[in-house]
Amino acid sequence: ATGITCNTSYSATSFYNDDDWYQVTVPACDEIVFDVQFDHQQGDINVGLYASNCNTVLDSATSTSNDEQVRWTNTSGSSQTVRLKIWLYSGSCNDYGLGVSCTSVCVDDSFEHNDNCSSAAWLFCNTSYSATSVYNDYDWYSIDVPAGNEVVCDVLFTHSQGDIDARLYASNC
Repeated sequence: ATGITCNTSYSATSFYNDDDWYQVTVPACDEIVFDVQFDHQQGDINVGLYASNCNTVLDSATSTSNDEQVRWTNTSGSSQTVRLKIWLYSGSCNDYGLGVSCTSVCVDDSFEHNDNCSSAAWLFCNTSYSATSVYNDYDWYSIDVPAGNEVVCDVLFTHSQGDIDARLYASNC
């Protein structure tokens, strides 16, 4: 596979029975979009996006228009390599343009900048909050607990979108 980079454009020619393979590393928390533009009357180009093992299909596009687009969001917490396959479904050859864009999709929540103990965001008892956890961007919170009371903290999240851990520290962190 030919190595390519995010936020660039390429031009190439697709030949029948001669697939083009590209690979790119997608940063954690980025969405990558591949946009392939061509003249469909010159031949039908299809596109498949695969995990680095070349077996797991992440997305595919097989329309009969002049544009094929595939996308994938890296929610793994670390950079991941993906592979793009471009093939000519019909015709003998066809020129195409390939645009590759990567955009961070993780957005900080309203509690930022609560990235360490000394900048912890204050929370209040008997109140629910919504927040966003971004990989490798720790979030700290503080709460006053009256003497003789206990703290119960439920952290609810969708595990398939990432694993979140919570720890309780004394006031001196």
